Amino acid sequence: MKLELFVEQIKKLPPAPQILPKLMKLLASEDSSFDEITQLVSVDLSLTAQVLRLSNSAYYGMGSKTYDLEEAIQRIGFKEVYKLIALICSKELMDHEHETFGLEKGELWRYSLGSAIVMEDLAADLGVVPTTAYTIGLLHTIGKIAINQASTGIYKEVFEKLESEEGKTLADAEKEVLGFTNAQVASFFLKKWDFTAEIYWPIEYQFKPTIAEGYKKEACMLHLSIWIASHLGVNGGRGVWAFELNSKAIKFLKFSEMQVQEYLLKAHDNWQKAQELLSI
Repeated sequence: MKLELFVEQIKKLPPAPQILPKLMKLLASEDSSFDEITQLVSVDLSLTAQVLRLSNSAYYGMGSKTYDLEEAIQRIGFKEVYKLIALICSKELMDHEHETFGLEKGELWRYSLGSAIVMEDLAADLGVVPTTAYTIGLLHTIGKIAINQASTGIYKEVFEKLESEEGKTLADAEKEVLGFTNAQVASFFLKKWDFTAEIYWPIEYQFKPTIAEGYKKEACMLHLSIWIASHLGVNGGRGVWAFELNSKAIKFLKFSEMQVQEYLLKAHDNWQKAQELLSI
């Protein structure tokens, strides 16, 4: 089956997080002002209300409350506001039950956030823009949303292959049954939503990072973050065990086994901190 034909069969497309690529462009420009970001966010009244509510929470520890959006953005800062908005947008995308993959409500979102946290940690040491890495981690699973919404019975054949053929990965089984992977579906939608190649390309090659023709470092980072997030215990659903860590990706990043374990421990601590924000 061709990917384009599959997408045409989806009756209800995932909602586009239109503000994120626009916000990323503003953050990438040194000339951007708080006023420009405020204007962009204020167009969406629901988003504005959520940003104000969360910015006034004990998590950010600002003391006195503010009900002015620009002041809230100035208090938190550009990067934290972006992460906050990305968190809100991803919740709207992912915080549902995804029956095709055996995922209960909230599971996909929590796993995606866990991956984003790991990506941000890796970015600090590998010279990648943190907001870019965070976005890659947060949105790398949206292909599963589209597949779930397609309500196609054919996906059960993917799991049948996994259970009957030893050593088969989820991506390999998807390729054989569907003709494409959930990573390729995610990349398709991210292109459609006007995200740049630095976001959709690593996501498309998340399962085969070392053959990525561009943004190979980011693809290898995402591949490793999937493994680490899974070991945090936040990756649920069927077939999560069918993922094989590519040793060549670790070698490309020039990480030792000890460094990988250190990132795992750090991710565990950061995930515990994130629970407070998730509980709000």
